Amino acid sequence: MFQSRHFKHWPVHLPRKLEPPKRTIFKNLIVSAERFPKKTAIVFYGTKISYLDLLHQTETLAAYLRDECRVKKGDRIILDLQSSPQFVMGYYAISVSYTHLTLPTICSV
Repeated sequence: MFQSRHFKHWPVHLPRKLEPPKRTIFKNLIVSAERFPKKTAIVFYGTKISYLDLLHQTETLAAYLRDECRVKKGDRIILDLQSSPQFVMGYYAISVSYTHLTLPTICSV
């Protein structure tokens, strides 16, 4: 019912559905680190982090979450950081562990 009402106004030249990606967001980071290891992935207050460094730091954090914090598939993790390289690393590290990521909003603080 919702779709029929929705698609009455949908632009003709746009697809009506999206195919899910064939690889995970973490796999995209791995591919980028392999293809462009020295290329800058993040610039934060003048500090540059390459794709390879981002991958290594993300893998280190993911291993810490798994081995030290005992995070496992299905757990819920809240990522409460401001925009920073650590947020990006946390996002990737949490995504590789197949946990449920929760991002707080300003209203929930």
